[in-house]
Amino acid sequence: MDDKELQALITERDAFRAVLEGAGYNNLDALAGMSADTCRMIGEDAKSATAKVTDQRDELLNALNDLLNRFNSSELTMETLENAKSAIARASE
Repeated sequence: MDDKELQALITERDAFRAVLEGAGYNNLDALAGMSADTCRMIGEDAKSATAKVTDQRDELLNALNDLLNRFNSSELTMETLENAKSAIARASE
C-alpha cells in the first residue's frame, strides 16, 4: 500500500469517526477495537431507540395538536383531555 492509499483510508476513517462524534457516541476508541458485527449491532440498537423516541414524540405532538384544534374550535371535551393525557402517559413510558 502506498502513501496515497493509506492517506485515503485515514481520511475515510476520520470522516466516519467525525459522524460518530457528532452523534454523541462515547468511547470511540473502544468501538474501534470491536468487530464490525458488534458495531453494526450497536448501530441497529441506536437506530431502534431513535425510532421509538421519534414515534413517541410524534404521538405526543399529534395529541397536543388535536387538543389545540379542539380548544380553538370549542370542541374541548373530557374525552379529548383523557386522550391527550393517555398519549402523554404512553410517551413517558
